[in-house]
Amino acid sequence: MTLSYRDIAAVVDEHFPEFSGPIDEHTTFDDLSFDSLVLVELGSILSARYAIDVAEEDMVAAHTFQGVADLVNRLRVDDVATA
Repeated sequence: MTLSYRDIAAVVDEHFPEFSGPIDEHTTFDDLSFDSLVLVELGSILSARYAIDVAEEDMVAAHTFQGVADLVNRLRVDDVATA
């Protein structure tokens, strides 16, 4: 299953309803006023949900919700390839 920005938005809606709003593939964390603590928490949730290791700096570099989906997809493939 390949994730999209919609999957990341669903996690945000579930765990951070105060940041819910219109989200598309170009929505950035700044658009929703995410701070570094929210990024760390989101990375931790994604790490646990998808059995991967998401680093804070990778979350920041991803910049958009689709970027985070692409990051998670890439980490999941990398984990399968090294297993």
